[in-house]
Amino acid sequence: IELMAAAISMIFIVVSVISIPLGILWNVSLIQVLGFSAFIMLYSFIILHIAKRETLSNSIKLHAVGILLVCILTATYFVYYDKIEVLFGFIILVLVMIANTSSKDVIFYYLLFFSVALMIFSFVYKINDTIVMDTTYYAALFIMLLFSIITSHLFKRVYRTITKAKLTERIEILSKNEEITSLYEEILASEEELKEQNEILNSYNKEINANKERLEFLAYNDPLTLLPNRKKIIESIDMMIDANIGHKSPFAVVFIDLDNFKRVNDTLGHAAGDQLLIQVTHRLKSSLNPKDILGRLGGDELALIVRRNMEGEILLMYVQEICDLFSEPFELEGVASKITASFGIAVYPTDADNVDDLLKAADTAMYKAKEIGKDTVQFYDIEMKKTILQRIGLENDLIQAIINNEFYLEYQPLVCGKSNKVIEFEALIRWKTKEGKLISPAEFIPFAEENGFIIRIGEWVLHTVCEKLKQLEREGISNIKIAVNISTIHLEQDYFIDSLKQILEATQINPASLEIEITESILIQNKQKAIDKLREIRELGITISMDDFGTGYSSLSYLLELPIDKLKIDRSFIMAIEVGSVKNEIIKSIIDMVHTLNMEVVAEGIETAVQREYLEDRSCDLLQGFLLSRPLSEEKMMNLLKQGRLF
Repeated sequence: IELMAAAISMIFIVVSVISIPLGILWNVSLIQVLGFSAFIMLYSFIILHIAKRETLSNSIKLHAVGILLVCILTATYFVYYDKIEVLFGFIILVLVMIANTSSKDVIFYYLLFFSVALMIFSFVYKINDTIVMDTTYYAALFIMLLFSIITSHLFKRVYRTITKAKLTERIEILSKNEEITSLYEEILASEEELKEQNEILNSYNKEINANKERLEFLAYNDPLTLLPNRKKIIESIDMMIDANIGHKSPFAVVFIDLDNFKRVNDTLGHAAGDQLLIQVTHRLKSSLNPKDILGRLGGDELALIVRRNMEGEILLMYVQEICDLFSEPFELEGVASKITASFGIAVYPTDADNVDDLLKAADTAMYKAKEIGKDTVQFYDIEMKKTILQRIGLENDLIQAIINNEFYLEYQPLVCGKSNKVIEFEALIRWKTKEGKLISPAEFIPFAEENGFIIRIGEWVLHTVCEKLKQLEREGISNIKIAVNISTIHLEQDYFIDSLKQILEATQINPASLEIEITESILIQNKQKAIDKLREIRELGITISMDDFGTGYSSLSYLLELPIDKLKIDRSFIMAIEVGSVKNEIIKSIIDMVHTLNMEVVAEGIETAVQREYLEDRSCDLLQGFLLSRPLSEEKMMNLLKQGRLF
């Protein structure tokens, strides 16, 4: 509608402009000419304004344009018809064709109505007398009107065909534009996706590179201390050996092992152990020569490669200075803890000329330092190798002994000081190899404690003794007690009490028939923890005795705190008993003191009649020693019990 109104308005505006010079040329009144032009222009702008109004419906717009158009044509007819009668017909024809291009026929019908009305008006009033109103004239007017209608309809069809073709073409173009736009959007989306994927790939690449660097670092470094690991240490030593081929420049390898590191882990936890290793690393690195290499071999073992030509006393002084760094305590769990270390030194090429032997030599020297008291420095020598090989052989034999059940028990009687009857036995472990060789407990027990084998051995002893007590109960012997020696290592284990309960439940013995013997060494690490464990054992109904009293750390205050029932005086005191000796009074004082604490006193290691007589006179509760009886085999113990010598 806006396009059609714009076309009609433009035609009339042009006509109004042209009418001014034409009216002057044709001698029309100037006022009439200007009024006509102004009238046409005003109505033309009104038509445009109405067509653009969005608040009006299309039907109202069409009727308004049609009415205004009829008004303009009527004014033109009265002003200029006698001058442009033929042209006026063509104007109407053009307007009809333009009106017929619209999808609505309202304006067309307005023009058609105006044409018919104009024709009738012309017939009636005959405004122009020069025109002859004959049949030919009427026929011409009718033909012109009919021609206008037919032409307008043909024009409408042609116009709509062209418009439809243009519209189809435009739709195709729009469709293609939409496809292109869609394709462009897809390309943009693909570009964005590719950009995001590229960013992700770059992120992955950075992460992969970081992980690669991390893996490369971990391949040659310890993750906890960040020191070179065993692999890096070995490669470094290998490189130094290769570099020294031909001129054999000396260098040293030092093994460093923290003393009693396992106890730190067991008592304070692995987190405290890790913290200790980190503190040790920082302390050592801050004092080492920059040319030397410090690494961690594993666990609490460190290795130092002294890459300078240092031998003899100079090397010893350097390593001793490192050893002295442990004199200051370390802070663990908020507590200052004294930690020491053992150092073993092997020198290339004096002690070994290849990496494996050099590491073994340093390790051997380090173990020697531990054997002689720890917290010290030892150089490697050939005799150490023999000792280490013996230890390795003993370790292998001990493993086989556990697997092959090569251990057995002997039972040493304890005699009542008043009745001289056997009322108790002490279970003593023995080891006899398959080859028939007897291994002394003094030889393998310390080694088993050091390497952790004592846990399994102790559990076997406890279970075997409880089985023996159950056997005695079945045979009607229920008033016998058997004592078992328990290592400090057992009490340090969190699960020891549970293990003891399981053994009692499995064997169903009377707990009062079992006795646990401990030593004063339980007080070294954590006195309160040891006391709590002993109380738990005692609550089970088991008797507790302290062995080797007088040789260690005990004091009267400790005796008051410890939940123990018996106290065994060490054999070193018993051996000092002589007729008329002043030392005898020490024994008497101990017995009196222990009785005051409501504990029983046991004297072990009695070998002479003088010793026995003195102890009996001083009211010692239980007596034990070779004078009374050596340890008995299981068979001899059973024979002794069956003979009724207990009662």
